[in-house]
Amino acid sequence: DTFGGDVVHTARWSDDIETGQRRIAVIGTGSTGVQVVSALQREADTLTHFARTPQWVIWAPMALRQPAVVSAALKRLPFVSRLVRTGQLWGSDILVDIVTRPSWRRGLVQNCARWSLRAQIRDRDLREQLTPDYQPLCKRQVLSGSYYRAISAPNARLVTSAIERITPNGIRTADGREHD
Repeated sequence: DTFGGDVVHTARWSDDIETGQRRIAVIGTGSTGVQVVSALQREADTLTHFARTPQWVIWAPMALRQPAVVSAALKRLPFVSRLVRTGQLWGSDILVDIVTRPSWRRGLVQNCARWSLRAQIRDRDLREQLTPDYQPLCKRQVLSGSYYRAISAPNARLVTSAIERITPNGIRTADGREHD
């Protein structure tokens, strides 16, 4: 109530809010926080991501389009499309397996999460701040092909200190800093 700027919750996003060339704060991690940071960082003057608990982010080629030949095959062969949708083509238990049981597939996905962070974040301090204190797949998995690039951009900052309060001009964190 005391903040003097625009405030929007992602569940009630307003397309009327201008985000280009503005100072933006994103509060929260997880899939939504990662998506918002990735989407807004390029046009923002500055973007500050307040992330109390880091998440494992697995790189995924989110911007890759499905090849036309695959789309055509799925359209012409509805039974294959149903098999893909229900997971029967590649085994419906693969997701359950990697999340709940120690297996080579689980290890592979966990190593992919660690590699994603190490390969994309060169700055050791930032990498340390972005490294969760739990194993990959212990919480809901976050997928992104652009978050690590966005948060390591010159106009982006990660803040891990707890938020003390929202002020008329920004956010005060527990370390006594005011973030405009």
